[in-house]
Formats: sequence, structure tokens, C-alpha cells
Amino acid sequence: MACVEKLHIVMFPWLAFGHIFPYLKVEASQAHGCKGSQDLFCSIPQGQVPETRVRSSSRTYYSFLGIQHSGLDTRWLCFLLAEAYCFETPHSMVSLQYLHCFLHGIFRPPLIKGDGYRVKPEDFTVKPKWVHFDTNVAMSLYQSLALAPGYETDEETGNVSEAYRVGRGLEYCDMVAIRSSVEFEGDWLKLLQDMYKKPVIPVGLLPDVEDSKEESKEDDNEDWSEIKDWLDKQAKGSVLFVAFGSEAKLTQAQTTELALGLELTGLPFFWAMKKQRGLSDTEPVELPQGFQDRTRGRGMIYTTWVPQTKILNHESVSALLNSSGYSSVHLEEKKLGFQIPRDESDGGFTRESVAESVNLVMLDEEGKIYRDKVKDMQVILSDMDKQNGYVDNLLNYLQNHKFMKN
Repeated sequence: MACVEKLHIVMFPWLAFGHIFPYLKVEASQAHGCKGSQDLFCSIPQGQVPETRVRSSSRTYYSFLGIQHSGLDTRWLCFLLAEAYCFETPHSMVSLQYLHCFLHGIFRPPLIKGDGYRVKPEDFTVKPKWVHFDTNVAMSLYQSLALAPGYETDEETGNVSEAYRVGRGLEYCDMVAIRSSVEFEGDWLKLLQDMYKKPVIPVGLLPDVEDSKEESKEDDNEDWSEIKDWLDKQAKGSVLFVAFGSEAKLTQAQTTELALGLELTGLPFFWAMKKQRGLSDTEPVELPQGFQDRTRGRGMIYTTWVPQTKILNHESVSALLNSSGYSSVHLEEKKLGFQIPRDESDGGFTRESVAESVNLVMLDEEGKIYRDKVKDMQVILSDMDKQNGYVDNLLNYLQNHKFMKN
């Protein structure tokens, strides 16, 4: 990207690893193209957190600043904070939409005209009337029920709902930047631009590509050495990687059924297991009695952080079992993923459904279509010229539409 002038950008991620990393990738690209550019990362945690600073490979430091809030106008709060923090007025404020286009297209925030007809959870289980192209994408009832609290005002604080915040943000923003690409969901990108009546700019899929220098440092990590040693002993394409991220925590019933389902598959697996969500979580989940003894040798379980990208890049790993959230319905339609059959009322699943689903995508002839589709998508993800081009397009837009000082 040809940088005409350095940019000062406020970035506003939710403080979870999967949400922060895409911002860091965008920041690294703009720091590489615009020497001297500054970025302030702001977020709204559940509790007060002190300012933290993380060393950057592209600049000296990333700055993360937690914000306590109770009102609606977080946009201007961040703007004023950035001006005080950087001693300069920021040119842009970016809240990169982590959700895929189809999710925006399905939910359509209530402030967008025409969404008043959906008033019950069941209304979200069918394709919205404004989606004019063929698609089977829709929410399951249990997913819709889980979203219901996001449409309600917080009774304790009186804060407006999350849905209202999103709607107001879309109403007053100048453009929407979203982690997606034309190759992945071109129809949905066009739909959003028609709906919002403003630019919708895909920033690419922001694949997590390992840095060779960082990789060599991690090779000396004791945990990774142990993990790699175990993976090296497994047959090529035989391992299932199980990971649900830093935010999601299974219930005890789900943990039990998942574990016993993995046992039923007979396949080797690596499970990055989260027993509890921080020290404040007083109800850690436990594995079924005797499970680790029965799966010893073909199963490896870690309850601490693991280098997910390095594990997924290992030749022995052929499938990932995770909580892709509401993205699962889109991935399933594109045959890039298979959703384990679940109870429509509460999202529960059985050990048998886990085993059958895993065997389908990893072993069965019927599941070959999923394996082939993933290989096709790998070609798109590995085209870094194309992916970086999306980020450059976003940065060029910010350069040409940045806030100007009086």
C-alpha cells in the first residue's frame, strides 16, 4: 500500500484471542505500509482492567486500554480517549465486524427498517424475507433462544441491548469493514451494502500465517516440544483436534458426551480442554471417570493454552472440532463443515452423534465432499497476495476518507 500520510486509528475489539488477532493483522499491515502510524486498541471488559502493553513484531508496542461504560456513546468516548492518549486527533475509529456477512444478513439489527415482523425466536429459524437468493442458512431454535437476551435491556444497569447498540452503530457509521471475502460470500456482501446504503468493505479472511522467527522461538517451548513429539508419532491425517477457544465453556453434560463420543470414534485426538472460565468460575467441568485411562496413548489432553496454528499445520491433523458458533450454519451450507446433530430446544448432543459426525468427515466415503471442499478453500486462504489486497483496500479507503483536523 502506498501510504500518503501516517494514520492514527482507534481499534475497538472484544478482548478474546479470536477477536483480537484479526485486528492485530490489520494493524501489522498498516504499520508496514505507513511508517510512524499509531493505533490505540480499546475494549469494554466486564470489569475494570488496567492498561496493558504487548510487544509488537511490526512496531514497539500495542496498547490495550479497558473502558468502563454505562452509556451508549462509546464511539465518542473512544474518540476523546484517543485524542488524549495520542495527543492527536485519530483519523479513523475501527470496530472490525468479526461476524460473517451472512450473520448480519440474517439478523438485520432492529433499527434497520423492515425487521419488525420477527418478534419470536421461531421467526429466526427461517430465511428472512429480504434475502432474495437461494440459501438454506437459518438459525436453529436453540441458537435463536440463546440470542434472545441480546435483544433485551439490562435490568440491573438499565443499559440498552446489544442489538440496539449494533443497530445504532450501523446507523451512524460511515462504512462497515467485515472479515470476509468475495470468494467466500459474495452474495451476502452485496446484500449488506444494499441494506446499509453505505460501503461494506471486506478485509479478507485474515488467515493466521506463522511467522518464521516466532516459529523458531516456539520450537524451544517445552509444551510445544511435548505436543509435537506426540503428533509426530501419529499417522498422517489421522488426528482430530478439539478446541473451543478462550470464551466458550461446555456444560458438564456436554463435556461428558463429547468425551465419550471421542472414545467411541477410536481415532487419535488432541483436546485443548477448558475446565473453567477464569478463577471466578467455581464450577469446573471434569472428564468421565476412567476416560483418560481408556484413551491413553491415542488421546492427548491439555488444559492450558496451546499453539493452535502450529497444531493445525501439523500433517497428522486432518480435522477440527470446535464451537464455530453461528458460523456453523454457513460453513455447513458450503460443505466446509458438518454440524453435530443437536436437540432443537437446548442444543444438547449425544456421544453417538459426536462419533458418527467425526467418522463422517474424517473417514466415510459420504464425507469426502467435505474434505474436498476444504482443500478448495485452502487454495483461497493460501493466496496471500489476494488476502493482503483486501487489507490494502481497507487502508486505502481509510486514507482517502480519514477525519481531518480543523
